[in-house]
Amino acid sequence: SETAQSTVQPISFSYRPWYNPVNSYPNFLIPGLITVLVQQICFLYTAVCITEEKRKGTLQEILAGKIQPLAIIIGKMLAYFCCIFLSCAGCFVIARFLLHTPMRGSFLDLFVLSAVFLFCVSAMGVFLSIICKNSLEATQYSMLIALPSFLLSGYTWPPQAMPEFCVY
Repeated sequence: SETAQSTVQPISFSYRPWYNPVNSYPNFLIPGLITVLVQQICFLYTAVCITEEKRKGTLQEILAGKIQPLAIIIGKMLAYFCCIFLSCAGCFVIARFLLHTPMRGSFLDLFVLSAVFLFCVSAMGVFLSIICKNSLEATQYSMLIALPSFLLSGYTWPPQAMPEFCVY
């Protein structure tokens, strides 16, 4: 047995984390949770609010005036976007300074990417409000879109554990 061990070198297996050397799960959990919450709130809030306005008839009253429909949609998206962007910025500031989550990189880049993300999500909310008849339907469709989005994002299931896409 000693002769075999001295002849053959045993293989050493070791685990070396690259992007999280301190093995701190909250470093990834908190920004992911913020992103999921902001996405869901933005998407659902935009879709339900505009659907409710459509149901109550206030949107038709506005459209009966001299204002262009595109201007109304942009104005509503801008109002919802500003409220949710401020909430998102507040969440990131709380995560950084109150919860001490390390954030490497530029805050300007973070806010620019957050703005693009929130614009896209609120645009999806506006689209959803156009095709839905009531707020219950808007809520159901938003869940139908949101659940797979955070399952496939890698937040709840790591991408390494997902099977590769293949067409049979």
